[in-house]
Amino acid sequence: MMKQTIGTHNSFTYLPPARWYGYFMLPFARCQSKTAAQQYDAGARCFDVRVRFDKRTGAPQFAHGLLLLRGNVLAELKRLSLHAKGEMLYLRVVLEDTKAYPYNETEFKTFCRFLQSNFHGRFTLFQGNRKGDWKQVVDFDFKPALAQCVGSMAEDARWYEKIVPWLYARRMNRRNMANPPQADIAIYDFI
Repeated sequence: MMKQTIGTHNSFTYLPPARWYGYFMLPFARCQSKTAAQQYDAGARCFDVRVRFDKRTGAPQFAHGLLLLRGNVLAELKRLSLHAKGEMLYLRVVLEDTKAYPYNETEFKTFCRFLQSNFHGRFTLFQGNRKGDWKQVVDFDFKPALAQCVGSMAEDARWYEKIVPWLYARRMNRRNMANPPQADIAIYDFI
């Protein structure tokens, strides 16, 4: 087992919504308030990248559930990579597509290949699943044991903490970080 790495869940949800109605979803969908660079400075070395793809352009878009976020995915990842000054980071890459649109799977495979070839030596990618049915879309060599210390997944979360991530993080992050679960990587909301 490797030394435990701290990660952030839905790492790019600090970005503003892409559509005006997304602001109403923020209490339920936002899992980070710090930028990726600030998350890195706080100790995160694993970042949870959730994407889906524009039907017209094929461009990757940050997403969490129904919430689309404003921000250029490749520019944000490059900015994070430069901030880390050559340190190898881990990217949990998830296709945020619960309806299983075939174009999203095709674009996701292309996106992952692009990341592997253009960010080689800067990011180690893992997971490659589609959210919803968690089907394996891209199979990566790196398969760490992952602990999700987040309200939506935690057995000790209260019902309202399962739908409002910052409530669980506020109550449990300090305790969970002081006594982390056995895993290679532990991810948290609102690090």
